[in-house]
Amino acid sequence: MKRIPTKRLCLVPAGIELTELMLAGRSKFADNLEFIVPDNWPPDFLDENALLHVLRGYEINPENLKFPLYLIVIKEEKVVAGVAGYKSAPDETGEVEVGYSVLEQYRRNGIATEAVNALVDNAFSFRNIASVTAETLPVLTASVGVLLKCGFVFEGEGSEPGAIKYRIQKEESSKEGSEGQSL
Repeated sequence: MKRIPTKRLCLVPAGIELTELMLAGRSKFADNLEFIVPDNWPPDFLDENALLHVLRGYEINPENLKFPLYLIVIKEEKVVAGVAGYKSAPDETGEVEVGYSVLEQYRRNGIATEAVNALVDNAFSFRNIASVTAETLPVLTASVGVLLKCGFVFEGEGSEPGAIKYRIQKEESSKEGSEGQSL
C-alpha cells in the first residue's frame, strides 16, 4: 500500500495494523502514529462498526488491501484531519466506491475535495476500473458539494434507505490504449 500525495495532503493507507489501532481508541491510536491526532477524533461515521467492517473486508478479500481506507494528513501541520478511502476492491464491472469524513474543524476548506480527487485519480490509474461511485444523504449538502466539485454526477437512489448515489466515469479517451496499473 502506497501513500497518495496531493498539493496539501498525504493520504496514508490504514491497513490492518492502523485500523486495529483506531479500534483501540483515540489515545492508543495517537500514541502509535507519527502525526498529530486531534482531541475530537474520530470523524463522523468512523465508529466501531465502520472500522470492524473495514477489517472484515481486509480479511475476507486481501485484494481490498489494495483499495484501503486512508488517513487524510495535512502535510504542513502533520495532523490527521479525517479519513477517505475505498469501500472495497472494484467489482466485476470495474466499479469502486469511495467514502470520506473530515473532522469538523477542517471542513469547508477543500480537504475532502482534494482527498476524493486523489482517490479518483488513483482508481483510474488502474486500467480495469471504469467508474467510481459514492453515496451520501441529501441533507449532507457539503458532502454532495464535494462530489459535484470532483465531477461526480447524480445517479439516483443509493443502497441504504434515504441515501443517494453519485458516479464519475473514466473518460473514454483515457480508457483506450491506457497502460494503467493492473490489479
